[in-house]
Amino acid sequence: MDLAFAISATSADADTTFKLMKDTITSFADMYGMSKINYAVIAYGKAPKKWLDFQNQPSDLKDLKTTVDGIPREGGVVALDKAVEEARKLFDGSRPQALKVRNHSDPVDSGLWL
Repeated sequence: MDLAFAISATSADADTTFKLMKDTITSFADMYGMSKINYAVIAYGKAPKKWLDFQNQPSDLKDLKTTVDGIPREGGVVALDKAVEEARKLFDGSRPQALKVRNHSDPVDSGLWL
């Protein structure tokens, strides 16, 4: 499975919410591991930034967690259209036979795409 997370938080408690989103990603990785799942993460606000992609996976679970924990919350007006485009580009480079799953988390619009 190729699993992409697109995360953003712009609410009044954005820092707390953003940390919860990152904790969700690392908890998911703890639960399901890295042997059959490739992870990608985009953080977005004014512009999306790719932190993990399907071609360059972390060497191990600890490296994945360190990367995710280090992602800063992107500020500015949320450009959802740019984030969706960046997510599409991620999947252009995913494994051909893998199930592709995209998770979009933003408490402002409460979006979840699978």
